[in-house]
Amino acid sequence: MPPPRSAKPSPRFRPDRLTPAALARMAFNPSHNAPRLRDVQDAPFTPPGPPFVSESESRLRAAVIADPDADAPRLAYAAWCDAQGDDRGPFIRAQFEGRTDAEPRAAWLAELEPWSARDVVFVRGFAERLSLAGRAFLSLGDGLFRTAPVRHFRLVAVQPFVGELARSPHVARLRSLDLTGNRIGPDGVRELGTSAHLGNLTALDLGGNDLGPDGVRELAAWPTFGGLRELGLASNGLTADALAALPAGGFDALTISDNPAGAAVARFAPGLRRLTVAGCRLGPQGATALFGGQLGRLEALDVSRNALGPCGAAALAADRSLGRLAALDLGFNDVGAEGAEALALADALGGVRTLDVRANRLDAAGAAALGGSTLLDGVRDLDASQNPLGDYGAVALVRGGNFTRLALATCGISDAGVGRMAASGAFTGVRSLSLAWNPCGDAAVRALARCPDVAGLRALDLTGTRFGIAGASALAGSPHLAGLRTLTLGENPRLPADVAGMLRERFAVTPSR
Repeated sequence: MPPPRSAKPSPRFRPDRLTPAALARMAFNPSHNAPRLRDVQDAPFTPPGPPFVSESESRLRAAVIADPDADAPRLAYAAWCDAQGDDRGPFIRAQFEGRTDAEPRAAWLAELEPWSARDVVFVRGFAERLSLAGRAFLSLGDGLFRTAPVRHFRLVAVQPFVGELARSPHVARLRSLDLTGNRIGPDGVRELGTSAHLGNLTALDLGGNDLGPDGVRELAAWPTFGGLRELGLASNGLTADALAALPAGGFDALTISDNPAGAAVARFAPGLRRLTVAGCRLGPQGATALFGGQLGRLEALDVSRNALGPCGAAALAADRSLGRLAALDLGFNDVGAEGAEALALADALGGVRTLDVRANRLDAAGAAALGGSTLLDGVRDLDASQNPLGDYGAVALVRGGNFTRLALATCGISDAGVGRMAASGAFTGVRSLSLAWNPCGDAAVRALARCPDVAGLRALDLTGTRFGIAGASALAGSPHLAGLRTLTLGENPRLPADVAGMLRERFAVTPSR
């Protein structure tokens, strides 16, 4: 007698065996252990649609969906909510005001549950961006588009349905489409290019889709390719020769990360506002080609994991066209103290507000050079994790800073270093602080707890530190941490479970993960 279906063992998951046929089977029948629909449901399936609401609310919602770019219909909806005593009104206005602390009403998230939507992003009070299974988008999208003004999708498990996606009229509603990791290959790109509904698409992400040179040529041949302003091609095995098929201009944002393109990425730089070329094997030579005075519009740059070294950092520092740059990711480039000293002298980088220098072999000397430079004057978000700063380097790096987010994980900071930073005013205005995996303990946590400058702290990560009962008591009794919302403890072997419970009660959060 064969075992019941639920008792049959699942096959071992092997990514290298995910053939197109296997992907098709997974999309139509995600698990052979799952019961068949007819075994559990006798009634016919009814596709989800808009929630039942009053006629007045239905008209207001329809007006928002009909003109998603307009502000007036959304504000009219907010005013109606106010008259009904509905807390969606304050949420809509909070997003109009740019407040990041407002949370969407649970009922609005519940409206999207019938489609198993994930990663929902609200813009000006309404859901506009989410992730969805390709099959749900194609079969059930009509009801979703009558529920919310969604225009930006990430679709998963869509590879078997690329032809159907190309023919779907739902695509005409999209402004951005993320197909990352679907492995559609050159044939899938060719099928999508035949679509008559791509005219409104301005952003496309085809990262991780096995494109190769043929896929890039198919993409460049799209009749609507010229309308794209943002393009993602990460992790597609693209060499310099493969990228040569793409026109160099016309983009506002381009992602080519994790392709062995080397210095060839420099030809795309002019005119871009955002460029992401992490892991492209630039090296010092590629940095010299990229930072040649052609980045006058650039606002965000990610050149992490490119082995730039001190020479690459010097080339970046010498580029005077970077005056508009606001976000810079230099992580994992081994720039060292020499590269840090070059960056410290870069006049054009004074507008940087977000800076990532993780894993760059920054020692105390390099940290002191950066900490005393104008580069850090405007930085509000600094990640210097995984650098051998030590106490002296950490204090020197953050001295005089005005940070809202500060990440100093795995930097060799002891109790004395945390105490000196707390006493120096380095934590004034900081809302998110990470000291994870540093050799600090109770004395460091007590210094934080009694520091009045941490009153604005909303998130604190103490994973892998060495504090115990004394430090936990100081945290729980601190009058300055009333605003703390997220406390991450992770691995803290000296912290008993009942003490962790005390922290949970004090901060109304889950203190470990």
